[in-house]
Formats: sequence, structure tokens, C-alpha cells
Amino acid sequence: MDVKKRRHSSYGKEFKGDHLEIGKNKSVLAILNKHREKRVVFSGILQKVNKRSKAQERLFLLTEKALYNLTKGLSVKRRIEISKISSLKMSTFDDNFLAIEIKSEYSYLINSPLKIELALRLTELYKEITTRELNVLFEDQFILKISKSVWREIKFLKVESGVLTELYQVDESSKK
Repeated sequence: MDVKKRRHSSYGKEFKGDHLEIGKNKSVLAILNKHREKRVVFSGILQKVNKRSKAQERLFLLTEKALYNLTKGLSVKRRIEISKISSLKMSTFDDNFLAIEIKSEYSYLINSPLKIELALRLTELYKEITTRELNVLFEDQFILKISKSVWREIKFLKVESGVLTELYQVDESSKK
């Protein structure tokens, strides 16, 4: 069942994995060695929506065990074990947003044309690690914990020019 609309530009797109070709970088290899990881499954510059609802460019790195948010200097800002991911959420429209929900932590809202490749890699690795399927949900409205104390309602609306994405502050009583 097709529940996610695709952009015309995504048809025939090849999944490259290590888009930044940083799998052999000395700093990245040191990070991998520290956590006993062997390979870069995915890398890319993605836009992360912060707690002020502003997009920030971030370097994301995915290994066989974890998802990393790295600084431009390749130091670790955050490491998330793949087994701690509780779900992935996307709208049904042809937009570039991907929500990565993390158990007992704040989540990520990502905006990137590489979102389908990242989602696919995360679901494959999650199944390898946990032997369970990762929940992938297609919803045009959901609530997401975007920082330790900030929750946002994300709404996707079809408009004449494409897809409008709205983010609203959520108070304590309306969280799911």
C-alpha cells in the first residue's frame, strides 16, 4: 500500500550511503573505534529543526549501531543507539520531513531530500539489531518531543504551491 507520495525527482535516485565520503576520515575512524563500530552506513548534511523551530544544518552519520549528530569539526554532539529509536514518522505528502522518535529522550525532526534513504537504513539496522520491525508511521499531524522540555505539534497541509509545514508549541496537558 502506497501511503507516502513521492517527489518526481526521487524516482530513480541511487542510495549512495556515505554521501560525504567521510568513512575513511581519521576523526570519524576514531569515533567508530571508540564505540567498536566498523562502518559508515550513511552520512549527510541534513537540516535539523531545533527547539526554537529553526532549521540548522547538521552532519549526521549512521553506523551499524548508532546515529550520530556531529559538529562541522567532526566531534560528537549526540550519539543515539539504534535500538533506542521508537518510531519514524513522515507525512503522506511529498515533503522532505522525517521525525525520528527516541525512547525516553528528545527526538529529531529532520528536513532532507535524503530522508527516504536514511529511513530505509534505520529500519534495516533496527531489524538487524532488535529482530523487530521499526514502527514507521505516516501521519499528517503529530506531536514530537523536540528537546528535553519542548514539545511541538507538527502539521502538514497540502496547498496549491506544494506542502505547508506548521509547527506549534504544545502545553503539558495536550502531549500524547
